[in-house]
Amino acid sequence: MKKSLIVYFSQSSNTRRVAQILQKLTGADLEEIRPVSPYTEPYEALTRVVKDELQRGFLRPIEALDRDLSQYDTIFLGSPNWWSTVATPVRTFLNRYSLEGKTVAPFLTHGGGGKGNADRDVKKLCTGQILEMLALYEDGGSRAEGELSAWLQKIGFAAEGGAKE
Repeated sequence: MKKSLIVYFSQSSNTRRVAQILQKLTGADLEEIRPVSPYTEPYEALTRVVKDELQRGFLRPIEALDRDLSQYDTIFLGSPNWWSTVATPVRTFLNRYSLEGKTVAPFLTHGGGGKGNADRDVKKLCTGQILEMLALYEDGGSRAEGELSAWLQKIGFAAEGGAKE
């Protein structure tokens, strides 16, 4: 039986809300990526910290996951858009955990920047089979569930049960 896991990082709760809706639609397990040292800076300062981390290639340490990734066939990977790419803790996750042999379905929340280079960067950082990335403005608002459902259909994922055979 195929099992799915939603792994996500959320700074402002937008990505968390999307991950929770995705869980409702798919029945997948849910796992949050948590930095060892959380970001606590106010927004303006945070943007400078994040930009510096990305420019230096810094991988912010994250806590170990509670779930064993070997038990899952499909990984939904969620991140906010940070400077046109995935958040540093997601980069750390992709550096730390091998997703080889897994199907990876990335999703991104953004404040107006769309995907940027995030889909290209995930393909560079990830060893799994990467499906088309979904980008949602903020938390998707009232259209989130519909957009997620349409994306799941587009990538060949059956609700409440996993990837189609």
